[in-house]
Amino acid sequence: MKKGFTLIELLVVVAIIGILATFVISSLSKARKKAKAANFAAQLQQVEKALVYTYFDENRSEWWTEAEINAPGNNPTIEYIISIPEGQPMGSFSNWFKNSPSNYFTEGQYQFDNDGDTSTSCGGPGPVYRGVNLFLQSVPRDDVEAVDLLIDKEDDRECGKIRYTYKPNNTAELTYVISLDQY
Repeated sequence: MKKGFTLIELLVVVAIIGILATFVISSLSKARKKAKAANFAAQLQQVEKALVYTYFDENRSEWWTEAEINAPGNNPTIEYIISIPEGQPMGSFSNWFKNSPSNYFTEGQYQFDNDGDTSTSCGGPGPVYRGVNLFLQSVPRDDVEAVDLLIDKEDDRECGKIRYTYKPNNTAELTYVISLDQY
C-alpha cells in the first residue's frame, strides 16, 4: 500500500504556512513603519543641527527673523534658506549637510518660522524655550504619531519637541520646536 498525504493533512500544512506568512508580513510592516519614522526624525534633527550650527557659526545672539533673511512672505521654506548665498544671514546653513540638502527637502514641506515665539515646558511652570519652529503641512497622521513617540517618548500632541494638530484626510500639521536652551 502506497503511503501519501491525505487532503486534510495538506490543508493543515497550507493553513500553518498561511498563518506564519501573516506573522512575517505583519512584522515587516511594523519594521517598515519604524524605519520611516526614524528617517523622518533624522531629517528633523538634521535641520535642527544645521540651524543651531549656523547660529553659532555666525556668532548670533538672536535667531534670524524672516525679514532679516529677506524671505518672501511668512514661513520661508528650507529650499529658500538653502538658496541664501554665503556671506548673507543663514548663508552657511547648507554647509552643515553631508550631502546636498536639496536632496532631502522638496515641495516646500519644511517651513522655517521665527516670530519671537516662546513656549513653556509642558505641564505648567518650567523653562521657557526661546527658539524657532519648523512647520510641516499635511503629514500623514500615522507618521506624525510615530515620530512623536520616537523623539518625545510620549504621545502628547501639545507637548515636547513634536507638537501637532489633526487635519482632515487623516493628516496633521506638525511643529518641530528648536531651542538653544537644549544646547
